[in-house]
Amino acid sequence: MAEKWYTADNVAPERLFEYLEQARQVKWVYAERAEETVLISKPDFLALAIGPHAWHHGRAFSPGMEIAWWQNRHGLQVRAILSDEQEFPELGIIQWQDTIALEPAPAREHLLLLGQRDSQAVAESPSWRTARVPRLLHYPAEGNWGRVALLVQPYQSSGILSTQRFLELQEGG
Repeated sequence: MAEKWYTADNVAPERLFEYLEQARQVKWVYAERAEETVLISKPDFLALAIGPHAWHHGRAFSPGMEIAWWQNRHGLQVRAILSDEQEFPELGIIQWQDTIALEPAPAREHLLLLGQRDSQAVAESPSWRTARVPRLLHYPAEGNWGRVALLVQPYQSSGILSTQRFLELQEGG
């Protein structure tokens, strides 16, 4: 499986969000800020009344593409990994540069997310609950899944795990 890797340095958060709005390939967003961590659909993420500067780390992803970002003192560092058949959305918003691709690890992994589905919860969207987290958890799961897992592709350099790419949400069993 060959992929295309790109990076961009010192990206303004507003430019990243503008890019995410136009990148139709992206389906889900995992993002972190001081007050919370979210895993939601891209339209729901972009509809949040929270400015782009608040999100210090995140990943916008789908099976064919992941855009990861993290803050440093100069702005956002951004990395995009695309499957070989995925067309790169060159929108002129971010100045992407080709970068060296890491070697995919031989096997993809399933990361089981916290909580079991709580069918008794009074909430607008499906909810999961665990004793370890004192609030309901919400995942953009499809169907009536009891557990939710995140499918990831690990990457290695000289046989050492270096990073991973989020691919999609799946039923966790």
